[in-house]
Amino acid sequence: MKNFSFKFLFPLITLVFLIYLLDTRVFEIPALGKFFNPHSGIIRNQVSGKSSQHFTFPGREIEIVFDEREVPHVFAKNQDDLLFAQGFVTASDRLWQMDFISYVSAGRLSEILGRNYLDYDRMQRRTGMLESAKKTLKYIESNPETKKALDNYTQGVNAYLAQLQKADLPFEYKLMDYTPESWTNLKSVLIMKYVGSTLTGYEEDVNSSYMKMALGKDYDVLYPDYKLSNESDKITIQRLFDSLPYQDYINYSFLGKAPVVNGSQFNPRLGSNAWAVSDEKSAGDGPILCNDPHLNLSLPSIWYELQLHSDEMNVYGYSIPGTPGIIIGFNEHISWGVTNGASDVRDWYKLELKEDYSEYRMDGKWLKTKAVIEQIKIRDYTPFYDTVYHTMHGPIVVDGSMEQMPEVMNCALRWSLHDKSNEFFAVLSLNKAKNYTEFQDAISHFRFPGQNFIYADRKGNIARNHQGTIWKRDQRYFGKFIYDGSRKDHLTRSVLKQSELPKEFNPESGFVYSANNNPFSSQASKYVNGYYAELRANKIQSVLSQNRTFSIKDLQQLQGDNTNRLAELAMPVLLKMVKHKDKKFLHQLKQWDCSYDKDDQLATFFEDWWGQIEYGTWDELVRYSRFIKNPDDVILLELIQQDSKNTYFDVLSTTEKEEASVIVNRAFEDAYAYYHSKQKQGWAAKRPVKMVHLSNSDALSIDNLQTGGHPEALNAFSTNWGPSIRMVVQMGKEIKAYGIYAGGQSGNPASEKYDRFVKDWLNVRYYRLHLYLNSKQAKTNHKTIWKFNG
Repeated sequence: MKNFSFKFLFPLITLVFLIYLLDTRVFEIPALGKFFNPHSGIIRNQVSGKSSQHFTFPGREIEIVFDEREVPHVFAKNQDDLLFAQGFVTASDRLWQMDFISYVSAGRLSEILGRNYLDYDRMQRRTGMLESAKKTLKYIESNPETKKALDNYTQGVNAYLAQLQKADLPFEYKLMDYTPESWTNLKSVLIMKYVGSTLTGYEEDVNSSYMKMALGKDYDVLYPDYKLSNESDKITIQRLFDSLPYQDYINYSFLGKAPVVNGSQFNPRLGSNAWAVSDEKSAGDGPILCNDPHLNLSLPSIWYELQLHSDEMNVYGYSIPGTPGIIIGFNEHISWGVTNGASDVRDWYKLELKEDYSEYRMDGKWLKTKAVIEQIKIRDYTPFYDTVYHTMHGPIVVDGSMEQMPEVMNCALRWSLHDKSNEFFAVLSLNKAKNYTEFQDAISHFRFPGQNFIYADRKGNIARNHQGTIWKRDQRYFGKFIYDGSRKDHLTRSVLKQSELPKEFNPESGFVYSANNNPFSSQASKYVNGYYAELRANKIQSVLSQNRTFSIKDLQQLQGDNTNRLAELAMPVLLKMVKHKDKKFLHQLKQWDCSYDKDDQLATFFEDWWGQIEYGTWDELVRYSRFIKNPDDVILLELIQQDSKNTYFDVLSTTEKEEASVIVNRAFEDAYAYYHSKQKQGWAAKRPVKMVHLSNSDALSIDNLQTGGHPEALNAFSTNWGPSIRMVVQMGKEIKAYGIYAGGQSGNPASEKYDRFVKDWLNVRYYRLHLYLNSKQAKTNHKTIWKFNG
């Protein structure tokens, strides 16, 4: 027998190991052999575009015509077939996105991504996302019309899934090494809950409580509830409360020595602009409606563009993948846009609990908690079972078993997201509405999240309606601070009636607008708490109140206006105080139009200058461990203008007593020295924009996008959020509609349609939107057609 050679054994072991490695998922890395397989891996996702196809589905009669941008125009005889086709075509472009968001919303990421996501899933379950979605689905399905609508949409998604070959699964499934599950009606509800959570997930109850306790009456001065005047050349603040004297229970005994309060991950600036000008104020024929919702800039885009045509509706606009109907858009009769209502609909209740969480005290009596066991499946591990305790206030989000958010330990969360509502009925009714009465009837069913609806129709009417579940607070407690969950008087709350919600119809001004500003009257505002933004609204009002008419082009330019409204109002005030030898530079500043265009260098100077003024003024607040947010910029500007000797201008680290002019000049000197010592940068280079893929993968995201804009400009941009859609519609005899959104129709990163619109969107260019009256008209202009029949 020959001696065995180890020279043969080593390459054999290496080969076996390599085969195993290529076919096995290791940690978070997919099986690379499957991923790069030329027959079923990533290469199969490199497609050039859609082609004409025929599908056989018994009883269905549908045609989908794709236009030059691959926007689907769906034609069906009835709503059942129409929504089936919407589900099918949306899944063809956005299957992974809509599926993934349903996992995110439900707290199920651990199932597909592993145990690193367990803490996230626990928090989602504990805030009530999945439970409220299940409760809401039962309510929705109790309405036969919306159950039928969801059923047909779900059948459409699953029909696409059934004909999809495993080799042709979207790229991300291969990257993460999992496969899609069947679509359900619950998944559609979860997506609506997720969108609502992004718009209402903000609160500062705990932080505000500590700061109120520390600052006393100064808190009311620095963090007031206010409205702005409509004067266009200066800021006049109307404080809604002289003081907030009703927090007698807030003290260290009640709050305890909580850890440092973390900043909220929710961005209260997520909002929007919308306005409409009447026929009299518009150039051309008919009123003009404009809308640009400001949301996180993600890939694939949160929006999917399409037309839906049946014997019941003919509507065009922007849908949310995974949900039926059009959210923002227009039909043959009316147009509408939305902005976030910005009302505070989250409250925290500090509880007195027994050690085992079995009971909590209410007015001296012990009440039983309800324990709910949440099973969280974990990929490659045994499931995790989490016990969530529920009270009359809501779930106890953080208990002794959690490390996140220690500032709300043993607090219950009350959130309007927990309430059942039927937004699908509202949306589908809105898509069919023919006049203002039907529009109002439709949106009356829209309860969460609270929104401002802007309206225009072909009869020349314009309107603004604030809509949603808005809590009417007890003035003693208001909702701005943490509640005492052991007191019944802290439960006092009612919901504003439909008749109490703010609205305008054909105002004398000839225009309506909303930009997340406070829509309530000064008196009503004393019962409603919110996180309103006033500067963009102030800018819109100052422009639209001009004695002139506006064309479509004028209003497109207004959507792209990069003027920082704060800088526009602050510069005249600040420059009066500045004493500096560089007269040429001061002259430049006086001539500056405060526009944050992408190449503007003075924008970078002002941003630094104002930041230094804030730093020099609010040094007293930084010493508080629970301090997380400066007072609003308009509050600081008001102090500079009207109370220049306020003690907050006195810098703690110096012996002299500073006034506003000293802070302004010191900040100017520092910003000037930095500006002239460094290579001068345009604004876009200092603040590039990033569109982040939902997986957070840098390779699938788009970084370093160059654009103008600012959070306080109408072209509202930050590093990762901005105008997700821009839409302008003139409702005349001929409807003229233009729009663009951030992204592309395809959700496939390997497709050229993935980010097709991004360049034009950055440069505020628009596409013509085609509302075809029938399929024949659409097929005359476009040749890519999908046919469905039995």
